[in-house]
Amino acid sequence: MAPPDWKQYTPDETPDGEPGAELRAYVPPPEPPRVRTLEERTVRRTGGSPALIGVAGVVLVGGVTAGIFALSGGSDVAPAPAAEKADEKPDVQSAAGFADLVDAVREKTGTTTVFEVVLYPEYAVVDAPFKPGDVREVTYHWDGALDETGRGNTKDVPYDLAALDGSRFAAMCAAARALVEDPELCYLIIKRPEPEDPTPAWISAYSSNDFQQGGYLEYALDGTEVSRHSW
Repeated sequence: MAPPDWKQYTPDETPDGEPGAELRAYVPPPEPPRVRTLEERTVRRTGGSPALIGVAGVVLVGGVTAGIFALSGGSDVAPAPAAEKADEKPDVQSAAGFADLVDAVREKTGTTTVFEVVLYPEYAVVDAPFKPGDVREVTYHWDGALDETGRGNTKDVPYDLAALDGSRFAAMCAAARALVEDPELCYLIIKRPEPEDPTPAWISAYSSNDFQQGGYLEYALDGTEVSRHSW
């Protein structure tokens, strides 16, 4: 019996029959824009907030006054004018709601210069310079009233909030919600892009659902879409 004619194995240099085919490493999807937590935005302070102390004083004085009035035989107590509007929330992502926010920032700080703004459907979080040209920042919560919630410092470069067109925000959020099925709320992050950012993304519109699926779109300052991501 003749011995088998063994041949040396030579690996295929072009797998899958495709000349020059190249195996590419897996590239994960880009990370969604990160929003700082309340703890990261807030500097702990000792003692009570002057604003809260003032409110508490007003409530206490008002309660004592009402008691004295009742003891004196009075029966007509005028309701607070703001009580009827206590449950109303602004639509911050609308043109009118955003204009109200800009006016509130201008009235509070004397300017519309900010470091970063996050617009939720019914409220906004604003990081603004403590003083013009300052790296120190003050964080405000706005839901019709602008209240300070914390202080810190940042390396971000400020910009003029009034330069943005609030009429585009609703469409941006609608496009972000279309990236996922049964989306929850959409929020917008408005921040000057980093110098090394390959796309001039000023605005990020983010949405997700309760299955941990989500996506976001990035827009230039003029509202032009520059990128989109989903996972």
